[in-house]
Amino acid sequence: MRNEKPDIDSRSDLFALGVTVVEVFTGAHPFRSGASGHLQIVQRVENDIVSNPFAADQFQTQFGDLICTMLQKRRDLRPRNAADAIGWLDQIEAAHGVI
Repeated sequence: MRNEKPDIDSRSDLFALGVTVVEVFTGAHPFRSGASGHLQIVQRVENDIVSNPFAADQFQTQFGDLICTMLQKRRDLRPRNAADAIGWLDQIEAAHGVI
């Protein structure tokens, strides 16, 4: 949002994908839902921590942990790239026998 070009990399795309996944699975945007306006949405994106919305079972909890990591405020706390995120997802799937 601050257009700090040196800080914009594939981890920004992972953040956006995390927002999309949360909205698809829960029906609610993690930052926009209930906001009073654009300024509040920006403040939420910069400050709010998204809690794991997927906690029905161990698979969902681990998947939610991945998504929450993709939504970290500091980019250095997110997966470095899509391959890392896919690798994490592959590990979750393998641990639970998901194909």
